[in-house]
Amino acid sequence: MYIDQEKMQRIINFARAHHADEGIHRWEHIENVVGYAKHLSKYEEVDETLVTIAAYLHDIGHKYVEEPTHHFKSAQISHELLLSMNFSEEYADAVAYVIMSHRHPVAAVSKDLICYVISDADKLDMIGPDLIINAVYNVGRFEGRTYEEALEFAKHVNDSAFQVLFTETAKRIAKPENELAQEIYRGLSRKRNFMLGVKNGEQNVG
Repeated sequence: MYIDQEKMQRIINFARAHHADEGIHRWEHIENVVGYAKHLSKYEEVDETLVTIAAYLHDIGHKYVEEPTHHFKSAQISHELLLSMNFSEEYADAVAYVIMSHRHPVAAVSKDLICYVISDADKLDMIGPDLIINAVYNVGRFEGRTYEEALEFAKHVNDSAFQVLFTETAKRIAKPENELAQEIYRGLSRKRNFMLGVKNGEQNVG
């Protein structure tokens, strides 16, 4: 379905108003998910416009509710927005359905390719070295976790996201990013162990 630029910009502005510049659910994450969604939609042959709208709106519920139910709130608000913009009930339903499915368990149950695409687009932004930087800066700063706790959080998110990708396109994109992230984690672990040995006065800590 084609929509004019004015409508798309209104959707973008609405989504932008629901996200901060910093934090875990920052605007940069939304832009990244949109980029991945557009790329995946071309290879997986799903409606690019629909999945793009869903990508922009998929996390707006975070402003009102926490995990693990934000996807329902995001879908509800998005449905109301699209109806107010004179989209058809059918189209608003379709976008809301895809938004609800960006959470992996819902996408898995749906067995719908377009739901796999939005789920994979979201997960791809949780894999790779960028996640480490984001975790150390944002998780530590905004959630009060220590450096080591932030790294453990990042590794858990990275590993979990990599394991639940649906499409072969997403898996190809994620593979080198995951490999690089794992090497960084191993290097950081070696350094932490070395420094712990030094602090404890151990010999031969190399």
